[in-house]
Amino acid sequence: MGEDNSINVASIKVTHNGSELLAEYLLGIEKLVVESQINAPAMFELVLNMSDMEKGTWRGIDLDNFQLGDAIEVSLGMGLAEKIISGEVTGIEPSFNVDAKVTIRGMDKLHRLRFGNFRRSFQEMKDSEIADQIASEAGLSGNAESTKAVHQYVFQNNISNYSFLIERANHIGFEIAADGDDLLFRKSQEDQEPAYTLEYGLDMDQFSAALKVLTSGSTVEYRGWDPMKKKEISGKAKEGSAFSKMKGKQDGFVFSSSIQDSTVAVLNYPPVDDSNAEEMAKARYNSFLKNFITGEGQSIGNAGILAGRTVELKGIGERFSGIYYLIYTKHIYEKKTGYITKFKVQRTAA
Repeated sequence: MGEDNSINVASIKVTHNGSELLAEYLLGIEKLVVESQINAPAMFELVLNMSDMEKGTWRGIDLDNFQLGDAIEVSLGMGLAEKIISGEVTGIEPSFNVDAKVTIRGMDKLHRLRFGNFRRSFQEMKDSEIADQIASEAGLSGNAESTKAVHQYVFQNNISNYSFLIERANHIGFEIAADGDDLLFRKSQEDQEPAYTLEYGLDMDQFSAALKVLTSGSTVEYRGWDPMKKKEISGKAKEGSAFSKMKGKQDGFVFSSSIQDSTVAVLNYPPVDDSNAEEMAKARYNSFLKNFITGEGQSIGNAGILAGRTVELKGIGERFSGIYYLIYTKHIYEKKTGYITKFKVQRTAA
């Protein structure tokens, strides 16, 4: 076979209400940013240069074709563009200087859950059923991973659906996200196989990390009272309760317990039964554990590096090389400098 002399270049595809972006806008893209974060709406920022160099005037400055709520889909890549966000326009910002520019901002449909505050109750429902109901109210399809505990009574006390679902999710180790028109309510994904491998000096040019002693949560216990059966409810999580060691040898509490144990008891969020108490204890244990190693880095543009996925990092020493959970990513394309991806990660073990 002959030598492959092809060169990957950054490619962009943007659709507007299902159709490819008009050529005059596509050619005018100066900057494109897409951010994703665990338990938060993904966001995009599209900066368009509206100067018409041939006529010495502005073109399309009023952007009559764009309206709040319009559907935008962004694909990025090095060579082949991959879909990175499907959202809707939430802001249009013109700026007048030597050049005329317009910034189009938007979010994925998770942002719809932030509209309004509600005071209401849910009775005899699982958290997954509550999530599906809220999804339907926001014009989304419910795609909740089934949960076990049936709650006799849950009260939403004058907070947004977004804040309410985040609270429900955090107590059982779940996350919320949007995938197009679907609302995802699912277990934390740090036990998944890595979506990509990045190696320092090859396709990752920056990385820094911090390994810290964990001062809370080596043992977590949830306690409550069953008034019908007149008995105590309890559930405990301790060493061995990690959702995933991310192929590390020892989790963060093993390292930290060599200094001192850090037991936590939770009394202000009553569980339904012993099984639910254990589920919530494990969720809290793992929320502490994911802070053992944190890091941030930068790679060449990679549309597959998204929050809620795992990535394997290599070339950064035996202790710090391994699988990490992506909690934040920022994809930046600039006409003058090209396409890079920045990210933040967590790891439970080393």
